[in-house]
Formats: sequence, structure tokens, C-alpha cells
Amino acid sequence: MRTLKNFLMMGLMPIMALALMVGCQDTPEGPNKPTPNVEKDCTIKLGKTSISTSLAGGSYLIEYTIQYNGEGENPHKNEKISAEAAESWVKDFNYAITGALQFTVEANPTDAERECLVTVKYRYAEDVVFTVKQGAAGNAGFTLENVTATYFDYTVDVIPENKNLPYIVMSASPEYIIASGFETGQDYYEDDIAYFSWLGQFYGMSAAQIMQERCKVGDERGITVSNGASGVPYTFYCYYFDYDSGSLLSDVTFFTVETAKPEKKEVDFEMNYEIKEGCMVVADVTPIGYTGDYYFDVLNSIQVNDYLENMEFLNNDPSRVVEYWWANAVQEMMKDMSNAEIVANFTCVGSYADGTPKSHFEFELLANHDYYLFAFAMEENGLCCSTPKVVKLTTGDVAMSDNEITPKVSKLTSRTATFSFTTTNDDYYVAGWQKASDWATYGSNDAERQEYLIHNMDYNLLSGNVSTSVIDLEPETDYVLYAFGSRGGVATTDKIFTETFRTKGLNGSVSIERVNRGYYDASDFADKAGYEYLANYAGKAIFPIEVAFSDENHGDYFFETYNWTNRAESEYYNDQQYIDGLVWSINQYGSATTTHTYTFLDFGGKYQFVAIVFDADGQMSKLYKEWIEPNYDGCGDADDYVAWWDAYQQSQNEGPNLQSIVYNEVAADKFFSEKSAKAQRVSEMTFSNETVKMASDEILAR
Repeated sequence: MRTLKNFLMMGLMPIMALALMVGCQDTPEGPNKPTPNVEKDCTIKLGKTSISTSLAGGSYLIEYTIQYNGEGENPHKNEKISAEAAESWVKDFNYAITGALQFTVEANPTDAERECLVTVKYRYAEDVVFTVKQGAAGNAGFTLENVTATYFDYTVDVIPENKNLPYIVMSASPEYIIASGFETGQDYYEDDIAYFSWLGQFYGMSAAQIMQERCKVGDERGITVSNGASGVPYTFYCYYFDYDSGSLLSDVTFFTVETAKPEKKEVDFEMNYEIKEGCMVVADVTPIGYTGDYYFDVLNSIQVNDYLENMEFLNNDPSRVVEYWWANAVQEMMKDMSNAEIVANFTCVGSYADGTPKSHFEFELLANHDYYLFAFAMEENGLCCSTPKVVKLTTGDVAMSDNEITPKVSKLTSRTATFSFTTTNDDYYVAGWQKASDWATYGSNDAERQEYLIHNMDYNLLSGNVSTSVIDLEPETDYVLYAFGSRGGVATTDKIFTETFRTKGLNGSVSIERVNRGYYDASDFADKAGYEYLANYAGKAIFPIEVAFSDENHGDYFFETYNWTNRAESEYYNDQQYIDGLVWSINQYGSATTTHTYTFLDFGGKYQFVAIVFDADGQMSKLYKEWIEPNYDGCGDADDYVAWWDAYQQSQNEGPNLQSIVYNEVAADKFFSEKSAKAQRVSEMTFSNETVKMASDEILAR
């Protein structure tokens, strides 16, 4: 029901409106007087006339310049541009970036492609227009043909519905998908963009440029995905993209392709095991009626359950988990070993060097925890070729220890020390060292610190008196050396035994430097008697290395030449990384034993020579470092090199030829002896996914 007040208000509204209109009318002298015409003496130049954006939208830039058509500097340089979008899904224009217009594009919720005209304005120039294009999440339209698979790779023919649009093909493992949290096609695309950006760092290219290099157009036959694991269902996927921007232009089409696996044999195993001291599993595992290679190990129930919960293709079967886990382990080991070496190192047939049969093994496991003991037959590639036999077992409690452990620090320098631990019995314990500043954050008492250390640090169990040398300490830094009893991931002593110490400063009395002998063109030695062999390296620079010490009374020393050619500056080592590498080399190989040698460098390359020396008291020198960037114009006279080496040989009364410190990229045995060791069980190994540089068109199973 309308009231009198309503009617009165309605009646007054025209009058009020008129009054307002009259009140706001401008006078010729008012603030809103008409804007006079201005001369359009500038031109807006856009970097592009159109931009293709992702289905998910996001932030985008278009570059521009304001060109003054007259002579001299633009008199309107303080004038700002503005922009208007014809559609609301292009918005949030940002004018703060010099020479670029930034804007936001909303995600496309429809199944239709769309375009938006954006008008760019500048008071002293004619308007210009560019187009924002956004694709729709339509069917990408791909099919696969001629799918074939081996144990470690698979090959497909990709048939796109659209024969003209560029597209990307990729592959991902189930584990990678779960770890990355992929749920939508957009997730896969965004992960690819991050990967292409990372890959572009090695080649000085953008993500879009990497996509341009590796994209396909039309039918593509014989695409091979390599470095896979046997019997794994890989996700192979494809999508169209905008060639210029890299933006997604379609949905993502998914296929599942499973690598091959060996034919199964019927092999059973006798598994005898005993749980001692709560957490020590002593196992003897032998096949029944089978004489070929086999393998057995244990898997933590946490890992097994994680696989079962997240990977439906394992069919809630722990034996399938074992197959999957082992296939991935073999794939990782193939980075460093041949398949024959994998079989030789991990078969349980035969005996260890001490005579213990490989069918016998003792596992130190977590207390009060579930594990799966398994065994399977192994074929020539090291792969599982029988259905794994799996037995679930549970560990128990561990006993407390009355061991008294005395940590001691000796031979202390700025970066190195010798740590020793003396015990009152042979009970197991763990030990380590931490910066005092970090130690203070691990808890307020020993129980809290033990809890923190057990759950956050990796340890090897120790027993009895132990001594070790360390090389990676920091100068003038306070540390805590510690030890406490432990079994099965549980602390077995009430206290932590500690010793505090402070490293010395960088005050070594001896310094090291390289004597500058230049570098030489290997081609120039073809006619130098006794040095003709150097000409075999034509196209390389010969880099003579001569190191000198401020005092001949010195200790260990080492030097290296690092190649940083075509590497981003962010990848260069800092001083600490160089020092750690040199000290590690001394610890691993011993001191260098020559002051005169040489190596080969690439012309146009970029290298850094570094060196350290310890004095007679074990104090390290400052790091010596020097950049070398050889070019043909900077080469010295080959006769100078010959004279240098002849003089050195005469002083040493040695043979006529200089042994290179690098020969075929391997350290010469004359200077170093390398040590190596292999793990006995794969479950004890820690795999690291190494960064692999690859060709722009190569696809690796992830």
C-alpha cells in the first residue's frame, strides 16, 4: 500500500531532478568547461596486435612505445596511457610498468572461444586497438595408434584432429602425479610450463620458446618415451597451445600406456626369520627348486600403505607394491649401473666377501612397527620375474642401555677435525655434530632433543669406540659434538653425551697461487718434437697449471678447474662450495702430488681455477680463484710452453712428457686413487633424482 509520503516524494522527484540539473550546469568560466582540441602529434606503437591467453586466465603484459612525431623529445612524456576493454572478463589494467600495459584475464567458464577488443588511449595520439583471444576447454581431439612398449620405454603414434595447430606431448608416472597433486588438465599444463621454464635456463630460452622447439604439428609417428620403469601405467597426454605465447588452447587429452614386464615364473621361497632385541630381524631366505638369481628385502608398512591408498592399479595387493617399488628402484639404478651390474650387485645367490651367504641378512628396523619381508626371482635385467612372496612382520620394544659415551674433538682446524667416541660397552648409539646456534632450537632438555634428532636426522648405528674425520666445518663457529644410545628409532640412554668446541679462523700461514703461464693452441704443436701428441687435441686450448706456495713447508693441497661455459651465473659456485669440493677431494683422494700439469679447455669457454693449501699445523689458506676465458687471439707461443715444461723436467730429472691431470675427462691414476662402495640392500639406499639436461625434443618418463 502506497502512503501519502510515497506520493509526495514521487511528485517532488521531477522538480528535484530539474533543480539538480540546473545547479550543475557549467558556465563558460566553470571548472567543467569543454576540453579544447589537442594536436595528435604522437603515435602509440603496440608490441602485438593480439594476445592469446590461457583457459585459466591470469596476468598478461603487452608492450608499447609512445612515438613523438615531431623533432626532439616528447613534450608530453608525463602524460599517462589508459585502456578500455569491451568485455568485463579483461580487467584490472596496471599502468605503473614503464613501456608495458598489464591486465588480468578471467578464466573461461564456457565451451566457446572468445575475444575482447582493448582500446589503448593517449591524449596526444590516436587510439589503437589490440585483441585478447581466449580458447575454450573443448575436446583436444587426439588419438593414439601403434602403441608398443618395452621394459623401459614405450612408443606411440599421435594423431591430432586438428592438423594445423601446434601441440605438446608429455608423459608422467603415477608417483609423480600423486606427489604433484594433479587433479585437472590445467594442473598438468601449469606443471609443464614450470618445467619448460626450468629447462630454458640451460639454453637461454623462455618457456614458450622451449615449447616451440619441441611441439608437434600434424600426425607424429614413433614418439618414444624413455627412461621408464617396467610394468608402470604411465599417463601420456596432449594439448594444443598458442605458438607465440604458449597459452593453452584446448583441454588436455589423457591416455594410459603401460610399459612391458617380464613373463612370470612360478617360484616359491622358504622364509626363516627371527626378531631379536625388539628391532633386529635376522632372515634367511632361499628359493624352493629354483637356482636362478633372486632378491629379498623389507619395506616399511607406511610406504606400502601409502602406495595402496593412492594407486588403484596396485589392486590393494602388497605383492604388486613390491613389483612397482622394485621396478622404479631398477630404473634409478640404471643411471649409474648396467642391468648386468644390478644383477651382480643385488642377487642373493652366492656369498659376501666375508663368506656370509647372501641368503642371510640382518635388518635393523624401527621398534614397534610393521614391515613386509619379500622375495622374488630376478631376470637378466634385474627385474622381478615371479609373483613376490610377502610376509608381514612386527617389531617389538627395545631395552634401555647403561652405555657411557665420551665424545672428544682433536686435530681441530678452521674447517676440519677428528671426532672420536669412547664407550663403556658395545650397545648401539648414534652420533653427530651441529652448530651450537641450531642445537639451542632442538629443545630445552635432552629428551626433547633426542626426539627431534631421531625424527629429523639420518644416522648410521655405531657400536664401540669410533673415530672419524670431518671436512665441512665453518671457521670460527661454535659446535656441539653429541652421542646417545639408540635402537630401532628409539633413544636408549636417558642423556645426550656432548662436547662443545669452536673451529679456528682462516689464518693459515701458507698461501697458494697459480703462476700465470697463459694458454696455447694445441694445433701449434704439430711440429714440436716430443710434443706432437698435443696436436691430437686441435681445436682445444692447452692450459698449463703451475702452482706455487708462499712457504715450501706446507701440508695437503688441491686444485681444480671448473667449467661454467653456457651456465647461468646463478649456478656458479660460491667460495664455500669451492672449498667444500676441494677439501672433499683431499679427503677422498689425498693431496695433489704435482705442482706442474695441464688440462684442455674449449676456446670461447668460461672456466674458474681454484686451489687451497693447508699449512704444517693443518690450517687452511684462503681460497685462490681465477677466471680463464680462452680465445684464439690470446694464445701464447708454443715454444714458450715447450721451454716451460723442458725446464721443469730438467729440474725434476724425469721423463720427457707431461702427464695431463685430465685425460679423457677422468682423473689420472698418477695423482689419485678412487675408493667406491656399494650398498647391500636397495631399501638402505637413498635415491636422488638427478637433474638431467636433455634435447628439446626428448621425452622422459617422469
